[in-house]
Amino acid sequence: MKHPLSTRFPVRLLQLAFLSALLMTSAAHAATTLLGMRSDPGDWIGGGQSYLYFSSDGTFAASRNFDNGVSISFSSLDGLEWWNLDFAAPFDEPLVPGVYPGAMRFPFQDPDRPGLDVHGNGRGCNTLTGRFRIHQVEYGTGDEIIRFAATFEQHCEGAIPALRGVILFNAIGPAVP
Repeated sequence: MKHPLSTRFPVRLLQLAFLSALLMTSAAHAATTLLGMRSDPGDWIGGGQSYLYFSSDGTFAASRNFDNGVSISFSSLDGLEWWNLDFAAPFDEPLVPGVYPGAMRFPFQDPDRPGLDVHGNGRGCNTLTGRFRIHQVEYGTGDEIIRFAATFEQHCEGAIPALRGVILFNAIGPAVP
């Protein structure tokens, strides 16, 4: 379910939530999982709305995708809201902390370009451009993702309006350099 404070909050609040969560987890040594997004008016995916989900709002799952990247899904407790996020580095390399500009729609990106796809609630892009920054990633054995933290920006179908957000999955400590 969409968190009650999530309607139309500015990007700075998203950034504050991200930094606060990381600082709190650093002090408490506890992992934080959340998805926060802000959609510009005219953005197809988010419909011009803002969203904020915590692990208490539903189920988060993460795994390594077939491009050696990370796929994360969220499904609300009532099953009415769901989101999928995919991130991949160029050339099927594992993701590492850093900035990934020039992203194309995962899994259809050119081999030398990063892949990105954030879709949900029945809305997706046929083509997209964007960028993302990996703040933290820790792979386990097989397809397991132990920790992940990223910020992203995506534009559907060449449009100017964007969907921007942050995803934390068991993120610990100040992951922002």
